[in-house]
Amino acid sequence: MSLDLRPDRTTSLFGGGSGGGAGTSAHGEMYVHDNTTGLTFTNDDTFYKWVTGWTAGDSDGVTVDPTTNHRITVNTDGTYLVTCAVSFSGTINETFEAALYKNGTVVPGVYLERKLGAGGDVGSASFIGIIDLVEDDYLEVFFKSTSGAGNSVVAREMNFSASSISGTAASGDHGTLTGLTDDDHTQYAHISTARTIAARHTFNPGSASSPFILGANAADQLVTGLNADKLDGSDATAFAAASHTHAASDVTSGQLALARGGTNADLSATGGALQVLKQLSSGGAVSVAAILAAEIPNLAATILTSGTLGDARLSTKAKTRVIGFTIPAASVAVGAIQLPFRFPDAWTVQRITHWTESGTATWNIEERTAPATSGTNVYSSDEVSSTTVSSDTSFNNAGMAADNYMALDISAVSTPGNLHIVVEYTVDD
Repeated sequence: MSLDLRPDRTTSLFGGGSGGGAGTSAHGEMYVHDNTTGLTFTNDDTFYKWVTGWTAGDSDGVTVDPTTNHRITVNTDGTYLVTCAVSFSGTINETFEAALYKNGTVVPGVYLERKLGAGGDVGSASFIGIIDLVEDDYLEVFFKSTSGAGNSVVAREMNFSASSISGTAASGDHGTLTGLTDDDHTQYAHISTARTIAARHTFNPGSASSPFILGANAADQLVTGLNADKLDGSDATAFAAASHTHAASDVTSGQLALARGGTNADLSATGGALQVLKQLSSGGAVSVAAILAAEIPNLAATILTSGTLGDARLSTKAKTRVIGFTIPAASVAVGAIQLPFRFPDAWTVQRITHWTESGTATWNIEERTAPATSGTNVYSSDEVSSTTVSSDTSFNNAGMAADNYMALDISAVSTPGNLHIVVEYTVDD
């Protein structure tokens, strides 16, 4: 025997049709129709939730979820009649059970059991229960096989419903009432129709605030009998406007604060030759006194744009220095000669003057990081010294790094006499 649970009925079990309406209790249902997809039980005697083929049916005040969580959720507290009727097929000669679950836990006493015969028949069974539910409780249908893992069941037709039989009626929702736009109750204040209010109302907000709020169309409008244009019997002409001015002569006492552009001090008895205004601390009062040497800040040299400073005002590092050396004729030979100086500061070659007492000598000066290592030539090409004094100001490498050494590298000679070299330089700041 099979039970036809198709949802093509014309009236609702709960009354009022599918739209609910006044007098309808909270209820909801979902159903399975013409389903051919089965549920296979991986483990024996273990309940599995039925999730296949659900469709939402009639509901009011109950949330029906056939597609995501496959459950019915109540929205109001109360006692509910819960039913499930199912026709199913499955593995022959096997016993199956279905149970009601509330909030993920089986409800004791609300379940069904049915054994299918060897003929491949479609069995029908149902469970029904009355249970107390609170808002957000949810109900689900679970199946299990009691006689072996790997069995399967196909719920071909199934109707699952919950209907409140006590508690708050969901259809009392004000939004379901009709005729709400009719102005049938003149004893109530209307939001868009004028009323004459004879009663004296008390406006008392829950916290300190204005008793009511005026909209944009009411702002700056005078109300007859509520004209507050006068204060203590005087109108606005008796009071200064919010924005007005004063002459400085109106201030006849006190001291103007720093924040208002004042000195925060009485300076009427101060001043004199070489006296200046001072503010010795952040936010401090302004005073009058001579400038102390300690109060003159260090000034950058770039501030001086005219005039001439005396030698006493110049840094010794900014002056040009000269060092000269003579290589005796006997030592003027091809090879490198370590010059006897090394500077702790960086310096720049400004001019080199050189000559021989006879013959010629070809040479270059090298900047070296260590005495015995090769370095960088000062001249771009070797210089030739003769008995004619020569002076050069253009160099390949004029800037010398601090702590580097200088070496004279002689590349050619022709019966030279003593070789004289004079280097003019400035020490870098």
